[in-house]
Amino acid sequence: MYGGTEGSSGSSASHERATREARDGTATARQTVLLDSLAEAGAEGLTWRELGTAAGLHHGQVTGGLSNLHKAGMIARLTLKRGRCSVYVLPEHVEGRATVAQGRRDAETSPVGFPFRQGAHLVLGPDVHATIDGEFIVWNGRRYHPVDVHDSSRVEPMDDQGRRPLFDLD
Repeated sequence: MYGGTEGSSGSSASHERATREARDGTATARQTVLLDSLAEAGAEGLTWRELGTAAGLHHGQVTGGLSNLHKAGMIARLTLKRGRCSVYVLPEHVEGRATVAQGRRDAETSPVGFPFRQGAHLVLGPDVHATIDGEFIVWNGRRYHPVDVHDSSRVEPMDDQGRRPLFDLD
């Protein structure tokens, strides 16, 4: 999202590294590790420092990935701090707690071209993402799962006029 990369410090070496990692899939793999770690942490979440320690990544690698995931709406940053660091969770684990919007939203750094794939998720819009396998969709921090429209145990009105729900709240 930072020129197609996770960002750089401004030096030519840093920019070259960011470009290379975006091109060879390193950045995507790193973001998948961050998402998986946050999924395991559940509602407790993790700070950038905790993520870095667990994954063996330095500050720039973790925060670059977190910034892109946050900007894409795939993670949420809580106002809660732990060890003077912000806590990050998956949107379905916000649980009504206060969050912080991602920093800049200018044309150069904002995501464009929805939907797009980010790791194991499909980002449908700024606050909407789904798992590629269709297991669930997250919208405004609430997790929904697909409804089996062919389930005969569900009682549906005879004339639902096409308004039968496709997703139920978890």
